[in-house]
Amino acid sequence: MFDISTGLYRLRPVAAGPLDLARLQYRNHREKVAFDLMTRRGAVRIASENRIAGQGLELTGEVSVAEDKRDYRPQMLLADEGQVKRAVCTCAAFRKQGLKGGPCVHLIALRLAYADREAKRAAADDAVTF
Repeated sequence: MFDISTGLYRLRPVAAGPLDLARLQYRNHREKVAFDLMTRRGAVRIASENRIAGQGLELTGEVSVAEDKRDYRPQMLLADEGQVKRAVCTCAAFRKQGLKGGPCVHLIALRLAYADREAKRAAADDAVTF
């Protein structure tokens, strides 16, 4: 920080101690679990993609969770700007609270899978244009 009255720069610590980067990596536990599901081969896949005129893109996914020995079917409607307009999932957490406490792990994983696929498409398009 620059002190105008003395014309000197002074150190102003932003945090009292070093930041715990592992704690800051994910916003919450659901996000961490969703990223973990993404690293498992074939655990998260986009089953269908439907463009709905005037509404946006409807995504339906299949998320296989080995620990639960179940497959879940998250579904979301994304506006053209990327906002989630509607979301549902077949898991107990979603049936219990809906979106009141935030999206379930399976919805987060579906959104991450879509973002990953779009990033790969963009990279492939960039490679073709050069």
